[in-house]
This record gives sequence, C-alpha cells and structure tokens, in this order.
Amino acid sequence: MSPDVPEPPAGETKEEIIFRDDTVPFEFLLAGEAAGRAVARLKVTPYEAGAPLGPGGYPHAGTGWLVAPGLLVTNHHVVNARTRTAAGRAPVDPADLALQARNTRCRFDYGADAAAAATPPDEVAVAELLAWDEDLDYAVLRLADGPPRDPLRIAAAPLAVTPQEPVPVNIIQHPGGEPKRVALRNNLVYEADAKDVRYFTDTRGGSSGSPVLTDDWTVVALHRGTRRVEDIVYQGKTTAFVNVGTQISTIMQHLAEHSPAVHREIADAQALLGGRRPAEVV
Repeated sequence: MSPDVPEPPAGETKEEIIFRDDTVPFEFLLAGEAAGRAVARLKVTPYEAGAPLGPGGYPHAGTGWLVAPGLLVTNHHVVNARTRTAAGRAPVDPADLALQARNTRCRFDYGADAAAAATPPDEVAVAELLAWDEDLDYAVLRLADGPPRDPLRIAAAPLAVTPQEPVPVNIIQHPGGEPKRVALRNNLVYEADAKDVRYFTDTRGGSSGSPVLTDDWTVVALHRGTRRVEDIVYQGKTTAFVNVGTQISTIMQHLAEHSPAVHREIADAQALLGGRRPAEVV
C-alpha cells in the first residue's frame, strides 16, 4: 500500500529526478569516512648532493594513500620535490630521490579537528622508495611503521566513460598541505583513455597523489595535475582546464612488468579486500 503523500502546492508537481538520479545511499557517507582513513598528508624535503637544500628548499606538500598494508602511493613529482618551471621539473639524482623518499613524513587522520588540536597526529616515516615511473607519475613507498588500517580498494580495469553515461568521481585530498578535504561536487569525468582519466573535480596544489574514487570508494586513478583544454563546456560555462589522473590499472600493469614483487604484494592485499583470488587482480 502506497504511503499517503500530501499534494504539492498549486502550480507545482510531485518531485522528479532532474536529468538523472544523483542520489547515493546514506551509507556512502560512512564508507567515505572509512576510505579517508587511508589517505595521508605528505611533506617531502628536497635534497641536493646528499644534503637538504638551503633557503627555498622548504618541504613540498602532497597527498598519498595506502594501496596495501604498509605501502603508500603518491605521484613521482611529489617525491621529486622540485617546483615546476616553464621547462618542467628539474630531474633529481637517484640518490637524492631515495633520500627525499626516506625523509618523507606522512600524517594520517589530519583533519580540521586534528589541525586545531594542541597535539597534532603523529607522523609516519618512510623506509624506502620501492617503485616509480616519471611518465605515469607514480611512486610506491614502504612505510617504516604502517598504521593499522585498511588500504583502499583499486579498480582491476580501466575506467571507461561515454557522453551518455557520465561517471562521478570523488577525490580525498590535502590541498595546500592543509587538513583533509573531499571533493564531492561538480565531479563528473570528462573523458578517459588507456592512460588517463580527465575530470572536473576540484583540486589544487598539494592534492597531487590523491586517490580518484568512484561512488563505491574504489580508486580508478591517481590524481596528478591539470591540463589546459579548448572549447569544453561544463554546466553551461566554458572551462580552460580539466584535472587529470593516471588510470590505476595502467600503473598496476607497469608494476607487473617492472616491479613484479611490488605488484604481487599489492595484488595479494587487494585480493583480501575484494574477496578475489590474486590472479583476478590486474
């Protein structure tokens, strides 16, 4: 038997879905909070010739997240810790890159409440840089003392989108090195290919390395920056930029080819999360 719903005021009709149903289950909020526990603010001190850089060598901020117990993913350019110029980011000597990774500090549970607390959350040290690629812009770090919490679940296949079926994505991030924020609005994917996912979700400096997540909080891409575009209209306005991330499935394929031990550690952890056999994790 249908509930007795009052009639709307004169001139109005009963509620309708506008374009498409953008509602999500209430449990979406609870699952998002759990996902956020795997995301950390990173501070990376730049080194040169084995020593911290002098004036101007302040720590670079970024975001990272757990992909397996004790393994954290971020961008290569976050660990590279060099400011972008017109010519791009300066290359860092491999020995200095390893030093920068080992001196990275990860702060989990860094939200607005933690920022206002008299005692900030403890920072987690990094033991080593395990794998990286400059083109795909990823780096995998092993934590010296990983926090006891679940990693994020990652997608086994590339995200595919069509103009008829837009996909919303959400980004948990530390913009500007500030307390954790989540982008939930204006968040549709513009397009995706074998390597990249491009989306309108808001980010800014310090968001590099954030997980790009679908509404079930599965990571589909690693956020890395923005790209200038032309003739793109979103919500009735022309935009000059879209944000871009690397497909996580492409990163996993690269790890399988170049760092098989790291790939296997991640795949085994992901199999436990999703109830899949290790062979089913790309």
